[in-house]
Amino acid sequence: MTPKPLGEVIGTVTNVEGGFILSAAVGKYKLQVSYVGQFLYTSEIEIKGETIELGEILVNNSNQLGEIVINARKKLIVRKIDRLVFNVANSSKASQGDAIEVLKITPGIRVENDKITMIGKGNLQVMIEDKIVQLSGPDLINYLRSLASETIESIEVIHNPPAKYEASGNSGLINIVLKKARNDSWNAQLKGTYLQRSKPNYRTSGTFIFNKNKLSIASRFSYISHMLTFDEELAANFPEEQWNTSGEIHLDLEGYVATADLSYQITENWEMGGQYYYNGTRVRIGVQTSTIVSDYDTNRETRSFLSDGFEPQHPKLHSINFNNTIKLDSLGRKIILNLDYFIRTNPDRKIYEGISILQEPYTQHYFRSFNVNKKEIKKYFAKLNY
Repeated sequence: MTPKPLGEVIGTVTNVEGGFILSAAVGKYKLQVSYVGQFLYTSEIEIKGETIELGEILVNNSNQLGEIVINARKKLIVRKIDRLVFNVANSSKASQGDAIEVLKITPGIRVENDKITMIGKGNLQVMIEDKIVQLSGPDLINYLRSLASETIESIEVIHNPPAKYEASGNSGLINIVLKKARNDSWNAQLKGTYLQRSKPNYRTSGTFIFNKNKLSIASRFSYISHMLTFDEELAANFPEEQWNTSGEIHLDLEGYVATADLSYQITENWEMGGQYYYNGTRVRIGVQTSTIVSDYDTNRETRSFLSDGFEPQHPKLHSINFNNTIKLDSLGRKIILNLDYFIRTNPDRKIYEGISILQEPYTQHYFRSFNVNKKEIKKYFAKLNY
């Protein structure tokens, strides 16, 4: 049988009794059972078209059960009608890191190559405190990396979003619920990490939370510095020629992320707030490549290319949110107003130069390319919910 393509995953979350049903095409699969980021059972299975009854699967989860007993005040994972709630504050595995690291161990969520997906869903949106984060791609990843795991109370995995969220198509939602500061208190945290590979990488982050009377303030700052080197080998075969390319890619990245949240309780039933978010990155990419072109039949070199490239980029993102929440009665009915604006700019340059060599007759040609781009995107959002 043809095995499932590498990287394609079919999954689900068990019910309260531990039962589950999966639908998959004919092929060979690896069945894995995991709990809060740890694999408890692995088995090879082959589907030939008929229904397979797996029977009772025994797993060694003594460590997780001990964790639940210690934090018996609240269950680690709670199932509700439309969502699954992962109580991050009750998990020792989520006591350090950032929101991305927490999402990696959240049931039903996959984080791979800085891309967040929900099992069984084509699209995914992220919310913070029931407010849609109007970011995507690298901007969303950088924002979530600025959220320390210690500030997260729980993560809600919503497979069937209520109508108020206007989820389009086969979409899911992740709602990140942050810890609330105690009344008349403040809290500050400062963290730093250092990782030595072939080049040094480090990150510094700080958090400040203040709550006094009717005023609440939360601010976060994160700085990262990554220096990486990649080796690249490419081969391309044509009817008469073979192209072999080798090169080095040097990446030097500095990133700044800052957020400031402000909310004020105007009356018992009316809360007003706002948020400012900034993400700035400086990226310097250096590329050195060598390409050898050979005759396909004789393997004799006919041409070659040597090139050096340099790509400096400096994308910036500014995002502003203004919100109002008005409670109408004790039944939970409310009016929510959200106004959002963000602007993203990315001036970048691409410079390439090198030589091309023809073997017969032997000639050299110098080439140079210079490309300048300036991108600017502005978006406005307004949303009123009852």
